Amino acid sequence: MNEVLNDANEQTLISELGLPAILAEAAAENKKPLCRILGCLRFERDSLALFGADARKSLKESLAASAEVEARDVLIESVSIVVDKESTRNLQITFQIHLGPQRAKGKKFCDKFSRFGDDGIMTNLKLSLGAIVHKSGSIEEIDIGDDMIETVEQSMLLPDDISPTAVVEAARPSLEIDLPYRSYVLVYSDGSAVERVDKHPFCMSRVHYDHSDTAQDVWFQPTDGSYRWQQSASEVRVEVLRIAPGTVAAGLDVIFTPSSLQVINVSKGINQLSGDLASLIVPDDSVWDYDGEVLTIYLHKANLELYAAPACHSLTEWKALFADGFQIKWDDVAKDYSDLPRHSMDLFKQSEIEKDETRRIASDAESLRDKTVETDELRRRERQVRLAVLRGSDYVDWIEMTRRSPVSDSFTG
Repeated sequence: MNEVLNDANEQTLISELGLPAILAEAAAENKKPLCRILGCLRFERDSLALFGADARKSLKESLAASAEVEARDVLIESVSIVVDKESTRNLQITFQIHLGPQRAKGKKFCDKFSRFGDDGIMTNLKLSLGAIVHKSGSIEEIDIGDDMIETVEQSMLLPDDISPTAVVEAARPSLEIDLPYRSYVLVYSDGSAVERVDKHPFCMSRVHYDHSDTAQDVWFQPTDGSYRWQQSASEVRVEVLRIAPGTVAAGLDVIFTPSSLQVINVSKGINQLSGDLASLIVPDDSVWDYDGEVLTIYLHKANLELYAAPACHSLTEWKALFADGFQIKWDDVAKDYSDLPRHSMDLFKQSEIEKDETRRIASDAESLRDKTVETDELRRRERQVRLAVLRGSDYVDWIEMTRRSPVSDSFTG
């Protein structure tokens, strides 16, 4: 990240003003036409996260070496995901290479651009981004004049709507706080927002093994409001919203596979919901229901993780509905483990019975110990009173006797 920020600082004028940032160099070269290369590369992979600081540095070094310029003269203009006619997603990177007045370097670069990517610098980049599937580049020339230089110098200092002689008042700093972006909200089944989730005093989510104890019916809903979902130990419930009015159940097609879900409105030709699920399901045990407005889908979890660790019930929790969807926080809502698979629930109940028996035995032992201590204390007191009478003293109860002859503390001076 620091490398990206440093690179952005070095190219601030280029990125904000484009060619005007290097007009001073053109003026020093007797106002020769400026040249720059506008290029585009498409890679096989389709993830923006793969183009990090190292990949950015490698690409700039390779482009600079091919154009015979310094790395600071290469500007990564944009990074995006594009979809071609065959619905193939690719990572597209557009760039600029500023050559100054040296047009010959631009022609030389364009002549060998078809072989770009075969050098050693691009080896690591192609391992992370995949092969280059598309290349394009062109040379652009701009003639520089005195009037253009003056206009650029003014634009670098003042906005377009302010004259050079105007007095500019500094704007007050914004008092707004930038909060982190959240891609989902917590709602009830009717779509109303959840004011506060019921948690323990230490802000830890509650865990319920009896469904009657779950008082709050909380759902996860993306900010676009297209669907919402919730889960228990063995089931994921999905409500598909915004279905076109007039749609009947026969016009909907819900396709289950062990790793994906797709909802198609056949009558309207709309793909309502689709994607690869975050975990596996059992298609034969998954069903759906449509009431004329909302489509409710019940996905039966496979819970293969419980076969390896049947006592670790948290393994049943999905962090997201779709593999590429929004991630939920662990302690957002209470955990409903009331429908654990039978083998896990039987082990849990057996474990609870054993814990209860252990607690009962410990409680009985503690009660017996307390009773024994109390009996021994009573015997000691009665013996103290009898010995005093045998020594010829008047009968005095043990409380008064203790007051008269307190137990000495050997550590007291």
